[in-house]
Amino acid sequence: MREISSRNILQLPKSSHLLIEIGSRLALAVLLVITEHLNPRIRDIHPEEWWLYKNHPSDSYVPAWLMWLFILLIIPVSLLCLTAFCPATMDQQASTNSSSRSSALLTCQLAYWLIILLAGNLANTIKVIVGRPRPDFFYRCYPDDHEHEAGAGAPMQPSPQMQPCYGDLDSIIEGRKSFPSGHSTFSFASLGFVSLLLWRRFGVWRRFPGAPSAWQLLLGGLPLFIAMCIALSRLADFHHHCEDVAVGSILGFSVAYICFNLYYPELKNNQLDCQLQQSASASGMKRSASTHASADLMTSGGSSSSQGGLFEVRSM
Repeated sequence: MREISSRNILQLPKSSHLLIEIGSRLALAVLLVITEHLNPRIRDIHPEEWWLYKNHPSDSYVPAWLMWLFILLIIPVSLLCLTAFCPATMDQQASTNSSSRSSALLTCQLAYWLIILLAGNLANTIKVIVGRPRPDFFYRCYPDDHEHEAGAGAPMQPSPQMQPCYGDLDSIIEGRKSFPSGHSTFSFASLGFVSLLLWRRFGVWRRFPGAPSAWQLLLGGLPLFIAMCIALSRLADFHHHCEDVAVGSILGFSVAYICFNLYYPELKNNQLDCQLQQSASASGMKRSASTHASADLMTSGGSSSSQGGLFEVRSM
């Protein structure tokens, strides 16, 4: 058990395994592009739920280009710097072993891109299947329909099938991809992974004496706080509903946590190490007690034998 819990999981994979790892991520990237351009399911909108989709459109507080800039460039480069200058974050011996450092760099990047691609494909698949309209979907369908906006004239038709949308087609298609929130999914997946790495570096899950200080806990949680702000911005600009943001956040962080445990399983082995240390100390105490007991027996046995010899001599 000790060998399993303390094994080095950051070994460089063989060339064939590495090619499989890279190929699987390329396949996920192609699948992500395909699902990004699929048309969502067109569901009927009942008259009593139109009020959910009549929020006035507004610009995104976090534009899509800025989110992709962070995901594709800023966060990966930050992880490279974090691995290079703080090698203990990935491997405690990386600072003295160049192969360990290379292994840490590779492991971190493989884990990060797997998280991003898995979370993105899951979010896009759910978007296409559910096809929930966004809060501003009404004005995507009828951008100049002031009569319906004022509530005058004929009653508003309940669905686009009865009154077809005449807005921009791309905007209408994108307006039916509300659930779950892509910004929330990607932000919690990427920044959640960074938080898990920082908490691992600071030893938040450490079971041994010397618990991390408050500033380490807060610093490690800062990326998650930024992810929360990004997710909440999607509510403020009326691009998503509350359920979209909540499910997207849970989905993104769940993928990050599962993949993190896949590449850094010692997160769960800390408790095992603690138990092994306790059992080792207990066995050491038992060995010490048995040693003292055997020494006492030998001492008592030696004294009794000497007494027996004296008795025999005197008998003779």
